[in-house]
Amino acid sequence: YRGGDEVDEVNVGKHGPEHRRLAGGCEPLHYLAMKVIVFGPTGTAGSEAVAQSAADPRVQEVVAVTRRPLGLASETVREIRCEDFSDLSPIAERFAGADACFFCLGISAGQAKSDAQYRRITHDYAMSAARAVGTHAPGAAFQFLSGRGTNPTSWMMWARVKGETEEDLKALGLARLNCFRPAYIHPVEPRTGQSLGYRLMRHAYQPLRALSKSGATTNVELARSMLQATIEELDGHTFENPDVNALAARYAAR
Repeated sequence: YRGGDEVDEVNVGKHGPEHRRLAGGCEPLHYLAMKVIVFGPTGTAGSEAVAQSAADPRVQEVVAVTRRPLGLASETVREIRCEDFSDLSPIAERFAGADACFFCLGISAGQAKSDAQYRRITHDYAMSAARAVGTHAPGAAFQFLSGRGTNPTSWMMWARVKGETEEDLKALGLARLNCFRPAYIHPVEPRTGQSLGYRLMRHAYQPLRALSKSGATTNVELARSMLQATIEELDGHTFENPDVNALAARYAAR
């Protein structure tokens, strides 16, 4: 799937008797008590995925899979501590009944100590999560955070690994899978202790957003786009930056 505003024309999935529409409303009854799993809940994207999910009255439970404590006081958010993301068997049963998994766990190529570490975090952890979700929550949607420029044949290591990950996820036969390819993800709330590059990008965000629909999104919009794709039961799409923003706009207009 490609192309800015075309996302407005995407059809929702087929609904069985358990997915009856509300009179005069929109969401299937099934999605009035959602359970959402979030990987990477301490990062720019994942932390907002937790926050937006917890704030949505249609979400009953948010399962945050994390290596370190989040320190959140919430009746909705359930923290699951995980030391080894390549082996989720000790915690995978906690995924049962989930409606969606927002996989936001990742690292930039610049932060990685080696190509092998980048591949392990980007590819191997995503595959481990997808297999666990597919086994214990077989009806769940897997919303994968990828990135603009992803290409399995790219000469750039990071783009090639992300592209290979997208292809390998598709081969798993998950109930629903969408790949999100934002460009720059702007944190609405500033994060402390960040690099010079991060601070420069914060200043560049407004001009970048004004000049191009494809140049940036916010972590709030990204999280909302994942929620909207789940609610609409979208499947098999690759959402580029304009599509992410369009989904988020639809979510905000609900």
